[in-house]
Amino acid sequence: MNYLAHLHLASVTQTSMEGAILGDFFKGSKFDALPANLALAVRLHRKIDSWTDDDEAVKEAKQFFRPDLRRFAGIALDVCWDHCLANAFHEHHHLSRTAFVTEAYAVLSRDVKAHGASYERLLSFMIEYDWLNGYADFEGVRRALQGLSRRRPGLGPLAECAPDLEANRDALNDLFRSFYPKLSASAQSWVQQERAQAEH
Repeated sequence: MNYLAHLHLASVTQTSMEGAILGDFFKGSKFDALPANLALAVRLHRKIDSWTDDDEAVKEAKQFFRPDLRRFAGIALDVCWDHCLANAFHEHHHLSRTAFVTEAYAVLSRDVKAHGASYERLLSFMIEYDWLNGYADFEGVRRALQGLSRRRPGLGPLAECAPDLEANRDALNDLFRSFYPKLSASAQSWVQQERAQAEH
């Protein structure tokens, strides 16, 4: 899952949107330094990533990639799932995508300097270029893959995954519809259990 999905799942589980994004920055497994709400959201982010990687629909989706690009498929699919969600957002949330994104940007901007320079830089680009709404157009997926291929060492070939995603858009949308509701239900159930345990 990528940014839009993590933020959406933070919303439906009523966990921290900031923590949903911080999940990409927080290293290690000691959460004592984090407020409880952020720690829960970071842990949820990791559970979502793990559930997604292990899902049979996602494993099937990886077979759409050329063999030489398959090791990059997981990252490319994370971006693609945001594209699928962006175009079916009304099926998963009571707000429209544009209203949700406006709210998410406002929430994420509240304490931007409290979470470090990398978080602040990411959020600056995200809002300036409106990444979350941009995922609705496949060109936004292409730009995201190109950006990742430039910014992260070793991910140069990631930009080459766009044609494989585009050629299989209908099948990928079908797979997304099969697994995303399960992912959302798992996230909500896990958060409820974690909160119940914390109360005892």
